[in-house]
Formats: sequence, C-alpha cells, structure tokens
Amino acid sequence: MRILRLLTARPLRTAALALLSGGLAVVASAQVIFVANNGGDTIGQFSLNGTSLGPLATGVSMPNGLALDAAGNVYVAAAGTTSVNEYSPAGVSLGTFASAGLSNPMGLAFDAVGNLYVANFGSNSVERFSPTGADLGVFASANLNGPAALMFDRSGNLYVANYFSGNLWEFSSSGLPMTSAFANVYTPGSMALDAAGNFYVSNQGNNVIEKLSPAGADLGVFATTGEHNAIGLVFDANGNLYAAYRDANIIEKFSAAGADLGVFASTGLNTPTYLAITPVPEPATWLLLLGGGGAVLWLRRRSGAWDVAARPRP
Repeated sequence: MRILRLLTARPLRTAALALLSGGLAVVASAQVIFVANNGGDTIGQFSLNGTSLGPLATGVSMPNGLALDAAGNVYVAAAGTTSVNEYSPAGVSLGTFASAGLSNPMGLAFDAVGNLYVANFGSNSVERFSPTGADLGVFASANLNGPAALMFDRSGNLYVANYFSGNLWEFSSSGLPMTSAFANVYTPGSMALDAAGNFYVSNQGNNVIEKLSPAGADLGVFATTGEHNAIGLVFDANGNLYAAYRDANIIEKFSAAGADLGVFASTGLNTPTYLAITPVPEPATWLLLLGGGGAVLWLRRRSGAWDVAARPRP
C-alpha cells in the first residue's frame, strides 16, 4: 500500500485523482467564463480551452456587469432596461432581480452574505440589494464619478473604479469611504484580484493592465493591451488572467507572470465588456490518499469538507 500526500495551492471544485504505475494524475473540473456582449445583447460562455458553449442568454438589452451567486446563478446588469436580470446556470431566465434605484447599471459584486451591489454609472452611486432582490438603498455615493466596476477584497471592503476621475475608492462594509491611494489608474474599466490579494486594473486611458499591491502600492504594468479598450478581467484557478477587448471583439489570455498567451476566444463576440467566471471553493491544505495496485479516487468539497469515494480500477 502506498501513502501519497497531495499538496495543493490551487482551488479544486471536483477532481479525479488516478493512482497509476507512472504516478499521480489530477484532473480538475473546468470553470466557465461568461462574457457580456454589449453590442449583441447576449451573454456568451466559454470553457477554459476557449471553446464556445453557446449563449447563456439572448435578448439582454445592452448587458454590462456580471456576477454569480453561491448557487451559480448569473446576474446581468442590463443598461437598456435599467435592471439586473437573473439566469440559472442552465440559462433559464429567472426574471428581473432588481430595478429600483438603478441608473445606467454597470459593475456588479456580491458580498459574503449574498447582498448584491450595483454600480450606478448614471447617478454616481452604489445601490445594495438583499439576496431576495429587496432594495436596501444607496450603499455609497461619496467621491464617486462614473463608477464602472466593483470588487470586494478579502476583508470585505468594497472597491469602486471611477471611470471619469481615474481612481479607485475603498469603502468599508458600512459604506464609509476609506482611501483612494492608488497610483497610475487611468479611466479604469474593471478590476480583478489574484490569489495573493493583488489588484489588477484595466486602464482604458493608457491601454495597460496595472498591478497594485493589497495596500495600494503600484507594482507596475502587468500587461499591455493595445488600443482595444480592454474592460472585463477575471482570473482562473490556475492564475491566468483573461481580458475582454471591446473594440477587437476578442478575449485575450495572460499567464500569471503577465506573458501574453494570445487570443483565448473570439467566436460569437460582439463588443464584449464585462467578464465573470464560475468560482471554486478554497482548497484543502493537503490530502492523504491511500492506494495500491491502481485506483481512482473522486473528491468533492461540500460544506467545507472533502467527500471521497473509491472506484476500482477497470
């Protein structure tokens, strides 16, 4: 009998681990990237190998910000109807989630308890909604000037990208403005957070993706995007960054080190703006796997614990 210890620094949602004579093979379940096609009124979806999975939704009037709840439902800020629409993971329309208090809605973000926050580009405010869609009123408005994107850090503070004033503002969980100490941010379109808590900002003003430390220190240009109006940013579980190029109708892929890995997807894209990706739970620090003669272990993380089931080797 062999005892194998698997060290993992990457999140896995569902994984098959094969104990073979040649070693250990690990296959993680795929994430899905969603893209708002602002010019095509659709929500596209792609596997992590760049294959188009077809539209999740059609007839969405001028879609902008995207967000996923804990159940995998997709929320879309539809500027054309001044609403946030909800769709099941299978693409079934669940109707209008919210419309009260909205004005040209753009970025979306969920907090840890399931409240949804909406960046009102038209009224320079952030509106908050309960998990059931009840309007909880204006969460923040101070210092906002064209709020385009929202993102929570690991401490539960909300960051707002101000398109017109070219800065990021941090707000406490109670909506109080805290700081705007972020250098080299120019007409920001979107933000993303890596596994270490660093910030990435798509600067439409100078066509780069800027990297900032969790404390807001400028870590320099992560990648250049050309004159393509890069907006949406998301990280996959392996640390690769994806950027939606609005004017080029593509999604570009970058390595964790900032190397340009080329065009990730282009099929069916029409003025792509915001991106979202299916989340994965936090990984276990380590797993002890017992096997002999070859076996397959299927692991699934549920309610913070790993369920393990063994299947005999065929």
